[in-house]
Amino acid sequence: MTNLFIKYILLNMSANPLPLPLTLLLEITTRCNLKCRHCARTYSKIAPQDMSSQTFSRLEDIFPLVQTVVLGFDSGESFLHPYFFERFRLLKAKGVMVRIISNATLLDSEMAKHLVKEGLDSLVISLEAATPNFYNDIREGAALATVVKNIRRLNRVKKRYPYLNRVLLMLLKLSGLFSLDRVSKGFNRKLINLKVNSLVNRLAGLPMQLAMLFLPLRFSKKLTNPVLSINFTCMKQNIHELPSLVRLASHLGVDFIVLSALTEDNPWSRGRAVAWATLQTNSYFHAAQKISAQCGVKLVIQEENFSLKRYPLTQAHVGLTSLTKRLIKDCPDPWTSTYIRIHGDVHVCCYSPVEMGNINQQDFRDIWNSPAYNDFRQKLASPDPPEECRRCPLRRWIEI
Repeated sequence: MTNLFIKYILLNMSANPLPLPLTLLLEITTRCNLKCRHCARTYSKIAPQDMSSQTFSRLEDIFPLVQTVVLGFDSGESFLHPYFFERFRLLKAKGVMVRIISNATLLDSEMAKHLVKEGLDSLVISLEAATPNFYNDIREGAALATVVKNIRRLNRVKKRYPYLNRVLLMLLKLSGLFSLDRVSKGFNRKLINLKVNSLVNRLAGLPMQLAMLFLPLRFSKKLTNPVLSINFTCMKQNIHELPSLVRLASHLGVDFIVLSALTEDNPWSRGRAVAWATLQTNSYFHAAQKISAQCGVKLVIQEENFSLKRYPLTQAHVGLTSLTKRLIKDCPDPWTSTYIRIHGDVHVCCYSPVEMGNINQQDFRDIWNSPAYNDFRQKLASPDPPEECRRCPLRRWIEI
């Protein structure tokens, strides 16, 4: 990602106005039905609140202009919002790709049917174990058996209401592989998968945020939505669960598993993170890779998120460390995405506490291209990034 990131920054640094973000991360609720040991929210005093209709409506003219809206990223359980169905339906009516991150404990029959029929594009299920006792211990208030039952129910609904990926239809039409009429009348699934994989391979030169939009197509076994994936937070205490989780994912029709690094931001998680060097030599990780190759469940891992370089460096390490080395943060977020909290506060990402503005008081376009936002971008792209970026455990330092 490094070279692409630098090129992207250089191309867009002077853009005025800067194009709208590819991705909106929306916190529509702070409510959650679980108390997960590794979650910072378990140890915080965040009141259960929901994004109001007034605040949500301030973004309605923006939705058609972005690629993806993500619900549940570093926030509450979206299904608990009292008007979740209405919010989701509006997003799909605006033609937005929607990705939901969920613990899947509330994925009942009505929810599953609604998500499939309305065209949810991607469902990311947070799952840290494949054995009930271990899972139930990490996710207080949950039961693995319930989650497994809910995923299987969703797959049954997908078979009853097949939904062909809209992005896939667009790619097929633009590539001239098939006409929409032919696709609707019937098609050879294996042939289309081969053609689509070939087409998506040509997108490898895109920035990560763009490439991620096509990740579901690249790994999908079926041409129906939502594409299912699992987010596995790697810890010293659960890495032994990974081989069994890959097998379980295969039985559940999951397309890929994303391995995420643990952020040690609460008392329970400190000292439990897995470094990249440790992961590389871990026998359970290698066993999971072999099972993954056998059963076709892709393991997606970003090495930089597990690198020791992702941890904070002192001021002495930042800037010119020699005549030939300079360090900056490898982070495209302020150019490609934005995080909007329940009361309309706009943040450059989920980690930064700095508010760039509020959509209830300003137009989002004005906030996105404001002097404060642009100053932040300039500073992040320098060897002297903002303090919160310096401390951020999610993005690595790179030499330029």
